[in-house]
Amino acid sequence: MRDSIGGITLMSIFIFFFIMVTFFLTGTILYYKGYKINSQVINSLEKFEGYNEFSAADIDRTFQNMGYRQVTNADNNCGTADNPIICLGNNASYDFTISCNVTTDANAFDSGKRLQNKHIVYKVTSYIYIDLPLNLKLKIPISTKSNPIYLFSGYEKNGMGCY
Repeated sequence: MRDSIGGITLMSIFIFFFIMVTFFLTGTILYYKGYKINSQVINSLEKFEGYNEFSAADIDRTFQNMGYRQVTNADNNCGTADNPIICLGNNASYDFTISCNVTTDANAFDSGKRLQNKHIVYKVTSYIYIDLPLNLKLKIPISTKSNPIYLFSGYEKNGMGCY
């Protein structure tokens, strides 16, 4: 009894672990790409202080440079009840969502006087697409939130209904 485990069994175990490591590495790379897209979209929203035509153009460039999958208008989430955003430019051809939440900071003080500071937080959701054999398609969401963007007087309400 020199061999306590057969060659075929050992090869099967090796192939199983090789496939598992390959799936793990592929998932990690896809998740990194989705998170990187979210990060660049949020950087654009923070740089241009909200979703407007300037940030929309920058988001278009981000999606084009990263090679993000384009979808038909019927498949995207722009302008639905779940996502009140009005997509500008070519953003309607990409499947992502931007939602916003306005909060008021009632604990801010300026020289003893209570202030009502409003700030907006954006939530960006992009998707990882995995196409498997036998016509199986997976769509996994990745969500990221932005830092608070403070609203000053003089801002008008935009198409998202955020402020």
